[in-house]
This record gives sequence, structure tokens and C-alpha cells, in this order.
Amino acid sequence: MQRQVEDGKMHPISYFSRRTSKDEAKYHSYELEALAIVSALRQEAAFEDELRLRMIPKPRNAPNSIIAMKETEGFFKKLIEGHLFNNEVKFREFFRVNREQFNLIFSLVKDDLTKELTMRVAVPISPDEKLAITLRFLVTGESFRSLSYSFRISYSYISVIVKETLAALKQMLMPLFLPNPNSIDYKVKANEFYTKWNFPNCILAIDGKHVRIRCPNNSGSLYFNYKDYFSIVLMAMVDANYKFIAINVGSFGREGDSGIFLKSNMGQQILNCTFKFPQDCALPNTNLVLPHVILGDQAFRLHKHILRLFSQKSARGDVSLCVGHR
Repeated sequence: MQRQVEDGKMHPISYFSRRTSKDEAKYHSYELEALAIVSALRQEAAFEDELRLRMIPKPRNAPNSIIAMKETEGFFKKLIEGHLFNNEVKFREFFRVNREQFNLIFSLVKDDLTKELTMRVAVPISPDEKLAITLRFLVTGESFRSLSYSFRISYSYISVIVKETLAALKQMLMPLFLPNPNSIDYKVKANEFYTKWNFPNCILAIDGKHVRIRCPNNSGSLYFNYKDYFSIVLMAMVDANYKFIAINVGSFGREGDSGIFLKSNMGQQILNCTFKFPQDCALPNTNLVLPHVILGDQAFRLHKHILRLFSQKSARGDVSLCVGHR
């Protein structure tokens, strides 16, 4: 089939063909031409009918009565704004952050979470409610369907809210709370360890943590750990105040801390002595000069800058081997 378009020429817009039956194959040439025209018109009529049906808008589902009561019965309006904002203790129990911390986080991500008004959404979800949903998800690990009943928002859109909010939190908080390890004064960290934990020449402590996950598809036993559940491993180095200094996240749950440390960037820097360790110095009240170290457990091998604690079996009954003993 051809149609005349803007350039004034005829252009093909659709094609149709089929095989003739045994009886049709006996037709004369002019009869076959007529058959082709009739068959093409029938096919075109069927195509137009189908196109009209597709153009008819499908009726939208009736609004969910539970979600429709969001402004009067939802968690954010009823519980959080109505009660928790005025109760510091309960607010911290609910979100695991105090009101001041919540306001600080909100000020950082407010612009990224604010949506403009549209014809389809007259009243978009406020950015502080999006932050509240995400914090509640992180605190409890509730399913999106469970949060949907609490906040009176569809679970499919809650999944979008959580992803957007976490992306904004990562972008704004990482530069503040996880600075470049090369910009840190580790001499100060060593003084903090000695002052707080009575451990000289120690700048950081390192360990791994299994984060429980659902088993990814077609992953076999890669994520299955020795604790009999599926996980990824978060390996972190922290200072004397439990603050993260460097992390490595995403290794398979079946891997051990030692193997993860060896292949990580921070592990390679420490083993190659390219990590920004302070200069060797004498232990307090002695002339014994020793290097600064990172403290780990039995999973990490001994190194010039890696020190392991005595095992429980070795230290049992010997108070002098207890770290931090005063």
C-alpha cells in the first residue's frame, strides 16, 4: 500500500503477502490480481480496527481507598508530625537519629528530593516525608508493602523514593563523613587511640561485617557465608571513635576477611607501604621506636603495619595481655 506524503510522491507504508491455496493457484492472472486487491483490503481493515482499539484509553483502576486516606491516616501526618516531632526520645527511637541530625540530613538532600507540581500530580510527596520513609526502611528493614500500609503510598512508588533518596544521601554525605584517607592526620588518630584505649602507635582498627541479602539469581554459593545465610561483606577501617575512615563493600559472602583485604585497594596500599602512615616513633615513656600499626583480628596476617591481638586462648588468665588494661 502506498500513500502520498509531503514531497508529493507515493511511498510504501505497509506490505502484505500470502500464499495462494491449491484452488486459487488455478486462477487466471487478472483473477489473481483481483484476489490480491481484495485480500489486501481485508488485511488493511483488520489492521485499522486493531489500531482503533489500541487508541481507546483503557479505564484506570479505581483509586485505592487506603492510599486515598494518606493525609489523615498516614504515618507522616498522624504519627511523625503529630507526635514524634514533639518528643525527642521517641523520635530517636523511631528513626535512630535525633531531630537535629534529621534536620541536618534534610537540609542536604532537600533540593534533590523536591519535585515540581505537574498536571498529573497536584500535591507531590514532600521531601521530608521521602527522607522519613527511607530512614524508616533503613532502621527496620521493612518490606515496601509494609511501608505502603504505614505511609499510605503505593509500594511501587516507595521503591522509587528509597532509591532516589539513597542516591542523594550518598552524593551529599560521603564527602562529609568519609573523607579521602590521604587527607587525614593519622598522628592525631594515634593520639586518640592512646588516650582513649591505652594503645600506643595504633592509628586504626579493621574488621569485616556480613550484610544479609537475598540470594541473587544464578549466583550459586558465591554469597553463602559460614554463618549459613547469604551476604555481601563490608570491610572497614575505623578510628578510636568508631568513625569510618576507609571501606571496601561488595565482596562475596563466601570470601574471608583475609582474602578480601589482600585484593582491596586499602589492603594493597598497606601491604605496599604506600598508605599514609606517620613516621615511626618511640612508645610512651620508653626509647623503643616502633612503626604505627592497624589493629585487626586473627583473620589478618602479621605485617610491619598490621598487628593482631592475642587469641582468647593465649590471653586467658593473663591480665597483662589484655588491650586497654589500666
